[in-house]
Amino acid sequence: MKTLLIGLAAGLVMSLTAWTGMASAYGSYGYGQYQGRYECNGSESRLSGTVEKLPDGLLGNWQVDGKEISVTSDTLIKERLGKAKVGAYVQIEGTCSDKTLDASRIQVRSIK
Repeated sequence: MKTLLIGLAAGLVMSLTAWTGMASAYGSYGYGQYQGRYECNGSESRLSGTVEKLPDGLLGNWQVDGKEISVTSDTLIKERLGKAKVGAYVQIEGTCSDKTLDASRIQVRSIK
């Protein structure tokens, strides 16, 4: 019985340690969490959220969940599930750059 309790306690500690590491990797470093989750793994970053502002056309600076997103002619914008417009829910991949996410790929997931 004592061995079983020690095994369960060790498993719990390992689970909590893994969860803590995962939580810090997905921390709220600036761009929210995936439904606001933001990941910054060195040069690659991800963000999911609602488009709040767009420039005229799609190129320029977007605002998604209060964060600035830089969109250039090199950015791949997938609009299969809806149009990129204010109110659209999007998933963005790109690179961290100061307080801006330089988008390499944007996928529209739905329209709210």
